[in-house]
Amino acid sequence: MNFQAKLTGKDKWKFFREMPAQATFGFDVLTMMGDVENGEPNQQYAVFDAIKVKPALIEYIKNIAEQVWRVYAAGCKYIVEEFSEEDLLECGYLPDYIPHILKGGILPPDMRFDIAVHPSAFYSENYQPQNIRILEANVATPTFFWESFVGNMFVVEHFGLEDPNPRAFETHAALFHQYVTEIAQLYAIDLSKFPLCFSVPQSYIEDILAMATRQAMYSLYAESISCFTDDLVFESHPQAEPALYAHNQLVKMLMVHYPNEWFIEDVGEGINQPADILDTPARPWDYMAELTYTDRLLKLPSILADIMQNKAFMAILYECLDEFDAEIVETIQNHIPRTYFKEVDAAQNCAIWWEKPILGREGAAVKQHTQIQPESLTWNFQPGDEEYLNQLAVFQEHCEMPEIDLGNGAKKLMFTCYVGPNGQATAVAARTTLSQIIDAKTGLWIPIGN
Repeated sequence: MNFQAKLTGKDKWKFFREMPAQATFGFDVLTMMGDVENGEPNQQYAVFDAIKVKPALIEYIKNIAEQVWRVYAAGCKYIVEEFSEEDLLECGYLPDYIPHILKGGILPPDMRFDIAVHPSAFYSENYQPQNIRILEANVATPTFFWESFVGNMFVVEHFGLEDPNPRAFETHAALFHQYVTEIAQLYAIDLSKFPLCFSVPQSYIEDILAMATRQAMYSLYAESISCFTDDLVFESHPQAEPALYAHNQLVKMLMVHYPNEWFIEDVGEGINQPADILDTPARPWDYMAELTYTDRLLKLPSILADIMQNKAFMAILYECLDEFDAEIVETIQNHIPRTYFKEVDAAQNCAIWWEKPILGREGAAVKQHTQIQPESLTWNFQPGDEEYLNQLAVFQEHCEMPEIDLGNGAKKLMFTCYVGPNGQATAVAARTTLSQIIDAKTGLWIPIGN
């Protein structure tokens, strides 16, 4: 059945269009829904339906994600304890991060793995080592959150399928609340006086929806406040200690969805600055760094998230295999694609490989190379990606993904899996694309059920 036939007489798209408003638990947020043009919806979704995925595969993905979470925790611990400033700089970690990485921190509240399932595992339940590969981890600013924990549930229940992640929202909420509570106790933060503040930039719709969902989870247990990142105020005065305020309320714990490299690049706007002081305010990062380094502000996720989200992390795991125990090494070799700092190493060991900027986001500026056409078979370069041109890159082996045809063209299918702060996998979801690369522009959410 083709795309138009799926719409004829069923109006499934109306359900999709109205669903976010019904599924945000009372939160008034913007959504990613498209407008209706000429009586038909523009295609914000791959298909106005849900696809079936075998329950055994869902559980297998969760199991592997939990194994890889342990790898990431071990790898992060090794870097913090063993790497020098020179080591970190050589691997591409930003100079501004170095003091914070060397100081250490707490593991992030969660992370989302992007996962390639080999076609043989998807179609025949041939679950063998190396059939589930982790393409990258989204740790510092993980999105695709509402889709994973709320949207997918609404779709599959509406169309009479089983939810592949039963009670995922409640489970993840409980884990997150326990995490926040334990950290507050560790740092002597009274959450009744200084509630957790959720913050997100007001210009990114997907981020707003993701953070609203996180705050909805937390609201099952405790009160919180929220503030757009653009409106956060750093107080810096010679006669007072630096502090962070959200709507005139002192903040001691901040859950923020804003890349640290943006804080570094941004320039602050002076408020109530004395007329005789003409200096441009320091970068927001400078204030944030001072507050977090001295533990006057607890920022979630911590700098450890930037260690793990940096794509150099996967190359470090392979460079340092001898430093880990046998179980960790086995997981790395089975479920993390071979990743190299030098392209010559990838060319010697891979038939097809990807060149990935270490700080790239959502597939930006990645290139595919082959032995036959090493110069670049596919280059995903969009306006605004210029920052990645001179950035250190890693070279990662290509991983096959299944293709599905929903009546509107064959599409690659990529899975994702959220893992909570204790290493428990909570929600598997899926994205698809018509192109070789699932990025922010072409990657489409596709609901899954069983």
